[in-house]
Formats: sequence, structure tokens, C-alpha cells
Amino acid sequence: MNLKTSFYTLVSIILILATPSFVQSQGSFFGSDTLSLISPAPRLSVGYMFPSGPTTLKLDIKGGPADSIKRLTQSYKLQGLWAELAIPIRTPSPLSFEIGGAYLFSANNRSTETYVTTNDYGGEERSWRTGTQMWYFQAMATYQITSSISGVLGFRYDSFVTKFSEPENLVGNRTILFHTADFTVNADIPFFGVEYSRRFMHGSTINAGIIGLPAFPCDLLHRETRESIKKMSFNNGSDSGYFLEAWAGLSLPITPWLQAGAFSKYSGANAKTMADLSLSGTDNNSQYKTEVTFDRGVWIVAGFVGASF
Repeated sequence: MNLKTSFYTLVSIILILATPSFVQSQGSFFGSDTLSLISPAPRLSVGYMFPSGPTTLKLDIKGGPADSIKRLTQSYKLQGLWAELAIPIRTPSPLSFEIGGAYLFSANNRSTETYVTTNDYGGEERSWRTGTQMWYFQAMATYQITSSISGVLGFRYDSFVTKFSEPENLVGNRTILFHTADFTVNADIPFFGVEYSRRFMHGSTINAGIIGLPAFPCDLLHRETRESIKKMSFNNGSDSGYFLEAWAGLSLPITPWLQAGAFSKYSGANAKTMADLSLSGTDNNSQYKTEVTFDRGVWIVAGFVGASF
């Protein structure tokens, strides 16, 4: 599947459906007299991200020179302040749209790296100073199937970058090869799902939904270096995995045009690939097949305010 094509196809469908000449010719949608009823409803959410488990990068190197790393795992807790902006665009028809994005102000500052070497030194580990940058942008369309249930189709660009520095607290006797490291995941995710929304007394509304994809299409890049002499790196697209996000929330009217509420969300991603890991240094420069696994799972609890126009 061509992910860029999927994105442009989704955008094209949304633009075509939102074009007045199209909707006028399709009696099932809205005409020019009702276009004025289209209303944006911006919503700002601020909360905190908690790890549901460690975020991990695992490398299982198939072969490799003597006195080299055989298996390596980077593990850290992803957490921090989470800010999210969404702009739903309601229409008189069953079809509505939403664009938005989010950013993590990361609070994780340490990670643990464990590794096993080819010459049976056993498991060893060290810790790193760690900084993560995570954000996404997405666009989606919803179609109301019943009074409470809507189908969801969308696209998300997800950027995830972690930098590792200042390794310390070595457990074991082996001399560490690498002094800095960085890990990047850039994902293009077409997703689908379902959303449930129901209004109760006094205007309160409960909302829940789930979106996902039985794959996590992304590019994974990793590099560890030592004074630009010794390097271990790979750059590869994912072969399999998944993306899953589920949420539930409650909103209450504050004024006729202002709402406030809270929600809880789970977001998880997993990617696997067989990459060519490059090992270079003063006495070798080789590539080795390496099984790479990336796993990320978090909970987000947030409050929000929204406006209707």
C-alpha cells in the first residue's frame, strides 16, 4: 500500500464532498442554502501522559563479529504534559470533519539499555540521559450511521524522536562501545474506527470511540556512535505491527456556546522489521540482519474546553 497515495486520496475525498457544486448535485447531502450551517467547534485539551508499560526498542542481531553486541534493548517510561488541539467541523449532513494535532512536553529523563554480547559475557546494562519529542497531526472524516454511532476514516502523521546521551551506571565488566544514540520513528497512518456519542439531561454528552490499523507503517532509524569512529545504525521501514487508540469522555455545557469536560485515552503502537544493521569502526565495516521491534503504550488523562460557533 502506498501511504502517500492513501493520504492524498483521503484529502481528495474530503475536499470533493465539501465542495458546494458536488453537494448541490447530490441531493443526499447539503445544498447552498444550508452551507451557512457548517460550524467549527475548536477544542483545546491539556492533561498528562502516563506509561502503560515501558517504551522499548529491541535489536536481535543475527550473527556479528566476536566481542560484539548480540541483543540490545532500550527501555524508558514515556510521560509528560500533553496538549491537544482539535477542530471538528459539523455540517447539516451525516458527514463531518476534524483536523487537529498534539504535542508531548516530555518529562522522561532516564532510560535503561541492556545488552548481551556474542562472547557470552552475559547480560549487562547502563543508563542514559534521555529526551523525547513526540507530536502528531491528523485529519479525519466521520459519517453518522445512527443517532449515536458514527464511522471514522482518517490519516495521522506521527513523529517520535528520542535522543540518548551521557551513559553511566554501567553494570558489568565490558567496555562500552557507544557514547551517544538517537532513535526516530516517522509514521504515516491511515486509520478507521467507530465513535459513540449520546446526549443526556442538561446537555451533558458522553463520547467514546476506537480507531486503529492492523499495521504501523513507519520508518525506523537508530544510531549509536563513539567519537564518530565506531557506529551502529539502521534505517528501515516496518514490516508488521499495529496502531490502536481508544477513548472515553464526558462534556458539560457551561454557556450556550462553551463546553468543558474530561477524557481518558489509551494509545498504543507496535512495529517490527528485519533491518540491515551497519557496524563500522577502525577494524570492521559490516552489515548484519537484525530483528527490530518497537513498542509504545501510554494513557492520557486530560481536561478540555470547547467552543461552538
